[in-house]
Amino acid sequence: MDFNYGVVKDVQITFETAYVTSEVEDEFKNDFDSFELALKWLFYEGELFSLALYPKYKSYPVDSIFNSGETFELSVPLNLALSQNLDLVLNPAYIAPKEGANHFEFGTYLKFKMDKHSFYTELFMENLSNEDEDVFTLGVVGYSYQFHESVAFMISFGKEITSRNQATVGYSGLQFVF
Repeated sequence: MDFNYGVVKDVQITFETAYVTSEVEDEFKNDFDSFELALKWLFYEGELFSLALYPKYKSYPVDSIFNSGETFELSVPLNLALSQNLDLVLNPAYIAPKEGANHFEFGTYLKFKMDKHSFYTELFMENLSNEDEDVFTLGVVGYSYQFHESVAFMISFGKEITSRNQATVGYSGLQFVF
């Protein structure tokens, strides 16, 4: 679930959490995966692109799908308007876990909007160390339907591309914007 609140015109507070089903040692487990609290400041918005600062605090359970413990993150999303209905977002991020090595992540997605419908594809990469086997890459396709001005339904499916596990990831949920 993703809750967003616009404090002022260009500042947004975000709270996210996810309830997931994961397979651990041939046993399915249902639990909350993460808790995220963030502040997004859109400091430049033009016709061709916009740029924001997005500091985040994340808390993961010990056996989370992606990370564990507490993490602080600073990303700088760059949104490029390729056309009236097509956006490309580049999102580099610096990750500083409370325990473990600091590292970088990079996400990019292409989003096509048509009335209340949005279709997107995403590529996410994370390098946990300088070794090639620690590179994690995830490809995702998704859809969103804005059925109310403040509520959207979202669904997506992804596949790990470079990891040895080759896990499949799915997501569905509601996004609330106030």
